[in-house]
Amino acid sequence: MVLGLVACAAPQKKTRTLQLPPANSAQDGSTQKPADNAASEDPSAEPILIGLSGMATGDFVESGLLMMDAVYLAAEEINAAGGVLGRPLEIYMVDNASTAQGAVTSINKILSEDVVACIGPTTSGMVNSCLQYFQESGVPFVSAATSPAIRDNESDTFFRISVSDALVGTVMVKFAAETLGSKKKIGIIHNTDDYGMAAMNAAVEAAGEYGIETFTEGMTSSDTDVSAQLLKIKNWGADCIFSFTHDADTVLVVRQLFELGMHDIDYVGPNALPMPANIPLIDAEALEGCYAATDYFEDKNDEVLQAYVQRYAERWNGLEVDRLAALYYAATYVVADSIERAGSTDPQAVKAAMAQTSGLETVLGSLTCDENNDLNSTLFIVQFDGEKNCTLAEKVTLN
Repeated sequence: MVLGLVACAAPQKKTRTLQLPPANSAQDGSTQKPADNAASEDPSAEPILIGLSGMATGDFVESGLLMMDAVYLAAEEINAAGGVLGRPLEIYMVDNASTAQGAVTSINKILSEDVVACIGPTTSGMVNSCLQYFQESGVPFVSAATSPAIRDNESDTFFRISVSDALVGTVMVKFAAETLGSKKKIGIIHNTDDYGMAAMNAAVEAAGEYGIETFTEGMTSSDTDVSAQLLKIKNWGADCIFSFTHDADTVLVVRQLFELGMHDIDYVGPNALPMPANIPLIDAEALEGCYAATDYFEDKNDEVLQAYVQRYAERWNGLEVDRLAALYYAATYVVADSIERAGSTDPQAVKAAMAQTSGLETVLGSLTCDENNDLNSTLFIVQFDGEKNCTLAEKVTLN
């Protein structure tokens, strides 16, 4: 673990509306957007079709729109540089409505087209619901789904651009045990979906290896009050609290920890906590001192990342990059690089090339695909101060 002192100012929340370029209406009701190919090597060449299962509506729409903007920006840049194999990329987006069933519908539509690869869907529940369709088609897809349980399906078409929660939980426990002062009792509140259960189980297992006791409480995204669960954790005697929760759920947990007078217990949250859409929803005094584990941190000293942040803002009217916008921007370059190295648009050849990705320089740093088809190996522990700024407490390069 390498200690860092990089500061990042909390972004100001903007009103988010659909910022995508004009789209063509497809016959099946989805949205088809060819990326700008005006500067590609051969604008008349047949486009290479890339699927995109996007969260254009539903509970995750705010991050979903930022993520889609990132994919379109990457495709535009790739096409402006000559495309892939001398052909322009075309993004075929179908809204998954931020649900598992919507993801199934979107993937079936995408796979009915002549796609070479797919980007998304995003959540672990969505991915689990779609794995069989990708496996049957042989089309590779890149996702930010974090659940380690996805690997139980032994799919060779799923490539992860995020960091698995099995590793996140381990790092969080190590951080609590070694950096926060020899914690002995970790209370965990988690969503009861695929993501929350898998992340919780990974943390419990890691805690056991340190001799740390754990106490777990579940919640759902429909819960508007988790004070009962948090008080159980407090009364149990937790000296540290983790949460494995989605965006709105994380906001609720942090707010209620403060309201219940539990702010003096060290809290380590999920990657949802530092998301630009969530920070403005939490009072500074409740956020102060909170930690979060995330696979994206906007390092002000990273020139490549900062150049991307600036390009994104210029392209999308001042909008700010969030975690998914960075992960899926990199994912688009992973797909393009794999097609180029395969020298083919055959999905099987592209899948094989993707598995051989090595040292690909992106806004996330250098990406190398491991034996589990995981591409990302960097995790950050960040902490908030009383003005909603976050500092990098630890940077962990995972083996």
